[in-house]
Amino acid sequence: MKFGEDPRDAAQSIATDMLRLSSHAIRGPRVEVDLYESRRSRGNQHYDMWFLVDAAPPDSYDLAVPPWYAELAWRDPRQTQASAYARGHEDVVARWLRVRSAAK
Repeated sequence: MKFGEDPRDAAQSIATDMLRLSSHAIRGPRVEVDLYESRRSRGNQHYDMWFLVDAAPPDSYDLAVPPWYAELAWRDPRQTQASAYARGHEDVVARWLRVRSAAK
């Protein structure tokens, strides 16, 4: 997100500008916050604020990878190993899946 940008606008910009979806419905975001001991700086607390958005491409969608990405793909978080997420954010995906499962 850009400084001062609304999370809904940021999600829509990603959908249209980066993923090149012409019209794409997104749901959310759902905002969650965690406080925990920093892994990088033991003894210090770290806050994470997450804007979790539900989105899925239409069945006929063909992902066009922008030239500035080495790899871009749709992945089902229920079938992707936690170790595949960048920067140790497997906890974000685990939380998203837990809340989605509880809502059903």
